[in-house]
Amino acid sequence: MDLHLDNGNIKCVTCHEPHNNLGGDPYARFNADDGSLCMQCHRGADAPINHEGAHAARQCTDCHDTHGTGTNLSLLKGQFSHYPSFITYDVTFNDNTLAVGFGGYVEDPIGFAAGQRGICEACHDYPDGQGPHTRDPVTMPLCSTCHQHDKGFKPGLDTLLVSGEYAGAAVCSQCHVSEHADWTGTLHKEAWNNLSAFGKGNPSCEPCHTVGYGQPTGFVDIATTPEMAGVQCENCHGASGGHVANALAELPNVDLASELCGACHTDEHHPTIDQWETSKHAIALSSKQNLPYFQDHCLQCHSTDYRLAKPGQEPTVATAQFDIECAACHRSHGSANPRQLRLPLDQLCADCHTAGGALPGGSPHHPQAEVLHGTGGFALDGTPLVGPNSTHTLIVEECAKCHVHMEPWTTPGLPANTGHTFTPNVKGCLPCHDEVTATGLIQTTHGEIGGRLAVLATYFDSADPNFVDRALLTPAEQAEYDIAKFNYQFVLADASQGVHNGMYVRALLTEAETFFSVP
Repeated sequence: MDLHLDNGNIKCVTCHEPHNNLGGDPYARFNADDGSLCMQCHRGADAPINHEGAHAARQCTDCHDTHGTGTNLSLLKGQFSHYPSFITYDVTFNDNTLAVGFGGYVEDPIGFAAGQRGICEACHDYPDGQGPHTRDPVTMPLCSTCHQHDKGFKPGLDTLLVSGEYAGAAVCSQCHVSEHADWTGTLHKEAWNNLSAFGKGNPSCEPCHTVGYGQPTGFVDIATTPEMAGVQCENCHGASGGHVANALAELPNVDLASELCGACHTDEHHPTIDQWETSKHAIALSSKQNLPYFQDHCLQCHSTDYRLAKPGQEPTVATAQFDIECAACHRSHGSANPRQLRLPLDQLCADCHTAGGALPGGSPHHPQAEVLHGTGGFALDGTPLVGPNSTHTLIVEECAKCHVHMEPWTTPGLPANTGHTFTPNVKGCLPCHDEVTATGLIQTTHGEIGGRLAVLATYFDSADPNFVDRALLTPAEQAEYDIAKFNYQFVLADASQGVHNGMYVRALLTEAETFFSVP
């Protein structure tokens, strides 16, 4: 083509031939409607390619005004007709540089008048929350970030992948940016690098340290498929080739069951799932679900699917499915906390094991956090009882120090201890107490506090001679009675019988004993 340029600049005769109209009116050198004219210049490796699918019938001039009468930015039209309805929209420029991206498909558009949209959005709607799509005008990327001319407007992914094939984390990262960024800081990413020399090449180790081990498109060896080394997205979500090829037609697997993690976190080297299965966490929902007093609000501490549900999408007692699984405490994509914990270690257990602001007249449930920190109880005059406290309040790891005490695997036949039975382990009392001393202190404390609780119980037992009938008390006495009973129940519900914070527990019981004049 004779470009007919004026010192490199496009002029009228670059596109128009004044002596004939072979390209159609108005005397165009090539047909502008089918892209032939535009492709005379816009060609090469990065040039637009033939549109595919729904774009097959669309041409350059559908979105661009060759004369720039609408705008002078990429010659994008200032108005656009929706196809096939041909409703006309004013094109809204996202940030004065591109008329693509966030526009009219939000409940409460910010800065967009009715009838205004981006070029892409005049025709396209999309489900909120799928991949990078969002209705947030701040975080939503421009459509052209992924959908570009030179790829036929398909996302810039490996479109050769099909269902059942593995894509690898690098491909997933192109849409799931934040999840990938979090994952890069996890031990999962380093699973291959942290595998011992003995384990690399060992068929009993590699399946849990690579992606798609033994599968046709999965890990072969580090030289052949280095992109499949480490624990990646598809270890949990399944082979995602189909999702990459057609994102909405084949969604990744999302499974909250601990058995998913347990597929690797098992055996004598790391028996996490084996120990968890013996814990009360493993039956937190299933053991309560059919009890008449169990209500929906209880699910916040008894159901993983409730805890992780989006607001307004929480399950009910009848529909909840999962106990307190791994995902309730650990964030699979990674977090700023050690071991991918959802909360800092000193807050995690307390998120559920708390009285939650219970007051006298009510019954406190699992007030372990309050007892450990020396709060939550009351003096007989109604003022909050804060302290005195034992040195246990200074333990940085808090609950996990004793309840998630871990011991590595050292000897065949002797499993490691992951601490996921959550049963207190006196080895966690080190370095303050050795195991013998700690065991003796626990027994002594249990004996003392258990005895005091047994005596106080008689004052609330209508069949016991010590029983005090609240109905026969004056209003002032009833208020003190409620505090005494609350403190008694507080210690009882803590269930450590003084081990968590012996000094505070003794102070709580003293208030109750004072009211009943216990000798």
